Amino acid sequence: MAHRFYKLRTRFCSRAVFLCLTVLVLIPNGLQAQDTALSLGIVGDSLALGAGTHPALSLDYKDLWKVMTGQTSLQAEVDSRLKRFGIHDRPEHPQVLWPGIREYYGDTDWVYTNITASFTQTFFNTPQYSWSYLVGRQLSLAPGKILVAAENGARVRQITRQIDRLLDAGQGTLPALILVFFTGNDLCASNMNMLTSSEDFGEAMQLGLEYLARNGQPHPQGTQVLVPHFLSVAQLLSSESILNQPLTAYGEKSTCRELRKNNFQPRNPAIAETLPPEALYLSAFLPPNFASKCPTLFAHNYLAQSQVSFLSHFNAKKKNEEIVHLTKDYLSQIATRIRNYRLQTDKAVQRANDWVAKKTPKANLHFRALPQTAEVIFEGEDMGPDCFHLNINGQIKIADAILKGIETK
Repeated sequence: MAHRFYKLRTRFCSRAVFLCLTVLVLIPNGLQAQDTALSLGIVGDSLALGAGTHPALSLDYKDLWKVMTGQTSLQAEVDSRLKRFGIHDRPEHPQVLWPGIREYYGDTDWVYTNITASFTQTFFNTPQYSWSYLVGRQLSLAPGKILVAAENGARVRQITRQIDRLLDAGQGTLPALILVFFTGNDLCASNMNMLTSSEDFGEAMQLGLEYLARNGQPHPQGTQVLVPHFLSVAQLLSSESILNQPLTAYGEKSTCRELRKNNFQPRNPAIAETLPPEALYLSAFLPPNFASKCPTLFAHNYLAQSQVSFLSHFNAKKKNEEIVHLTKDYLSQIATRIRNYRLQTDKAVQRANDWVAKKTPKANLHFRALPQTAEVIFEGEDMGPDCFHLNINGQIKIADAILKGIETK
């Protein structure tokens, strides 16, 4: 497979030399076959990669440009908070699995996928600070035995492609422990009607778990697949501790509440003279604007204004009352959807166990939901500088909840 992949990769590079040179630096690491003995497989999204977790990151064009030019490092450092996870020195990098050949849908898409992955892994992710890494180290696994197939921005429908990455890494044999945890992107859409439905969430999860059972060979000592419950993302919208969390954004002191109120835009736009042309180009989408990327979570006022009745526009008081009512309704919809995602997770896990019992009764493969993550309470001190991702404190809370679930039989 590696030889076929190399031929494909070479052909792509003849069409996009500069882009592929960037990709080639990182691709080989993801193609090496892994020994799955005593390993942990991770399926999920950006939280499993430590996206936005490094304390050097900030919501500022200039600071991000310093990261991209090497002036600021996102390398994981010694941190006293990590000692209880058995990490006393500078954390070593886990195995972050690269997109596999099954994810190839054409030249342009393949180059874009790999460039995006290399960009985020280099300039945004610090997997050594993620819950997935902390769980693996607490279980006494070496960093190289922590196989992270997760991807930034992933939704539950991408579960099968990430499982493919684990299958490729283990040459068809599954790790002894697999965690499947999608934490929030299914709640992001252009409007509330386009959120991932509860039924679609459950169906995608069930199909993914059955795909794993159908195509993977369990570890010689058996494979446990654990599916943590969806996080209480609604806290980001309603917790006073989070909304009032002080931070520095775009060079000014602010709060999460102010960031949301300003639609994650700086009060004063970047000055052209202070940034090189390439930095100005990147500033069009960096830092990510969560109000436009995920309006169903971070732009409720904007969504409400588009739904206010026509006559209310002529009555400021009535218009404001309608907006308040609609935003409260959005929050209620989000909370309800989260509860339903959890119910669907339980059903998918049960159906996956039923499938194994019926189709491969001798397989030492078991699925279990972990409700402990639904109980995690985040505070302002757990939030990263963008008021969306978590810092090390928040990642530790998730790791503790998952470890508690692993210990609970």
